[in-house]
Amino acid sequence: MSQDMSGEDGNSNIVDRYVSRFVETPSTEFIKMPKNCTLLREDDFKKIAGVDALRETAKGQYDPSNGSNDPYEKFLKSCKNGDVKPLLPLFQFDFVQDGDGKEETVEVKLDYKLMSMPHKKDYMYDIFPRIQNKVNNMGFGFHISGPYCYGECVVY
Repeated sequence: MSQDMSGEDGNSNIVDRYVSRFVETPSTEFIKMPKNCTLLREDDFKKIAGVDALRETAKGQYDPSNGSNDPYEKFLKSCKNGDVKPLLPLFQFDFVQDGDGKEETVEVKLDYKLMSMPHKKDYMYDIFPRIQNKVNNMGFGFHISGPYCYGECVVY
């Protein structure tokens, strides 16, 4: 975690802010998929939650408060920039003091895109655009974006 008071968000009651930052260390190579994991193949784990994701996140250290909230914007609806590179989640902890200065609370913000990768032959490949359209117009507080290129899949 890194202390960061550079972002102005209009809340003068914030007394301290910490944000996640990722670095590569000698132990990075030891990040492994859990032995009983059946959701992903080993290669996909490395790209989405393992060594490759850590390296991409450390390299980019994207900051959602600077311009676009979508670090994948250059991959949106286009394969000209290659496959989307999954990133690890970013956390922000704001320590907020109440109006009279007697109590302090912690507000936690999570910026993360959980990717779903249906193959062209999968049922969800054709359904995702319809779900995306419906969910994004209902105001649920979250947004489905995509498609992005990822190998033989389309990522949402």
